[in-house]
This record gives sequence, C-alpha cells and structure tokens, in this order.
Amino acid sequence: NHKYDTADYLKVAPEYGTREDLVALAGDVHARRMRIVLDGVFNHVGSRFTRFVEAHGNAKSPWRDWFLFGKEHPLGYRAWADGLNLPDLALENPAVRDFLGRGRDSVVRSWLAAGIDGWRLDVASDLGPGFLRELTESAHEEKPGSLVVGEIWNAPAGWEGTLDGVGRPVSVAILPSGDLVLVDDASRVVEQRRRDGTLVTRLEPVAGWRRPASVSVRAAGGVLVCDPEGGLVARFDGEGRAIGASPLPDGTPLRPRAAAEL
Repeated sequence: NHKYDTADYLKVAPEYGTREDLVALAGDVHARRMRIVLDGVFNHVGSRFTRFVEAHGNAKSPWRDWFLFGKEHPLGYRAWADGLNLPDLALENPAVRDFLGRGRDSVVRSWLAAGIDGWRLDVASDLGPGFLRELTESAHEEKPGSLVVGEIWNAPAGWEGTLDGVGRPVSVAILPSGDLVLVDDASRVVEQRRRDGTLVTRLEPVAGWRRPASVSVRAAGGVLVCDPEGGLVARFDGEGRAIGASPLPDGTPLRPRAAAEL
C-alpha cells in the first residue's frame, strides 16, 4: 500500500508500529545527530478517514463541508485523480486548515511537539500559497528550526517564501566508485557527490533547457545525460569531465557552481 490514503493523521499505521514507537525512534535518531522528516499528505485523505466516512453517509454531518460533495463529480465527491479511495479535503474551509496546520493541536504541530523535526509536503502545489505559508509559519512557531519542504514542479509568482525549500523527483545513478550522480527533472541540475554527501562536481541549471532529463552509467564509469527521447545532452567521464559528444569542450572539468551551456 502506498499509504497516501490517510485514515488517521495522529496515529502510525499498525503494521509499522505505534506513535510511541515513532517518538522513541526520534529520540534514538537525535542521539545519532540525525533528524526525522515526515511525509505530509494534506490535500486529500483516505476513504477510511473517520470524518469522511460519516460525511459520506450523512448529508447533515458536521464534517460534510470538510469535503466537496456534488453531482458534478463522477464519484459524488471530488477525489484526487478521481481515485475512489482518495477524497479531496476542502482546504478553503478554515476548520480543515486549523486541523491540519494552523491550530494549536494541529497535525503539523502535534508531531513536531512529539519529537519529529519537519515535514515534506506531497503535491504541495495543491495546497496553495496561502495555506503553505500558514502551515510553514505554524511549524516554525511550534518548533524553531523545523524544516518544511514541498513537492512543487512549477509555480507562478506569489509562491516565494511559502516553504523552506522545494523538492522535485530526481534521477539517480551510482558510479563504480560509489559516488552518486543526480539529475533534477525540473531544474536541470546535475550533481556528483561522494557517499558522505560531499559535493564533487555540479552543472548549474541551464536557462532555456526545460525538457526533463534521464541519467545512466556507462560501462567505463562515465555518465550520460539524455533528454526524454533518448537524445544525448551531455556526457561525462568518471571524474566529472565532459567527453566525446558532449557540447562542452572535451576535458572540461565541472567545478562546483561552475555554469556551463548545454
């Protein structure tokens, strides 16, 4: 199960353990100078979510306006990607936003108070800049230094400052040396890092190149960066130098924060 069909935001799924287990894990992790960030899915719930079950079966339920019921929706209620078990939350409702992030006993604040260190927000763009800003401010107020990042593939003006950071899916390849090479599908960043996270080389985002990229490892330990149709965009050897068919001059080293035009 993907676990994006939340039944209870304040409990741990029983197959994973209990809330007490997670609190204890946080303590152990902190002792090792690490942090725990939870994945927050706040644009929809699961069909087993108690308030949805009651609202779905009772038009007069006090939770009815937490969701979007209507004949205009194929399922009788709005759902994420029309998924039967993923009813959308009505984030326009202040009570819903209070429950999730703004209130003193909100989901976001409750887990931070219990020892969690931050939140990664799934499809954060579905939450809107206003609620994101409220949620982030609430988290920082509850636990100074906490982290709130979100999955936003693109955003117009007005979204700046709503989160501590934005995350996008990446393609990852592992070199024979054990180094990691990452390609960010949206911002076109190519990085090479050691196992301990130390930056080795980086190709900065390139203005005007917006197509998603993929990355693969050649037998000799080099890296190929290709566009979605398989066309070669850039090629690097195991030391991070441009080689062969790359538009960069052969032997060009990719130094940290050095820009290059593909």
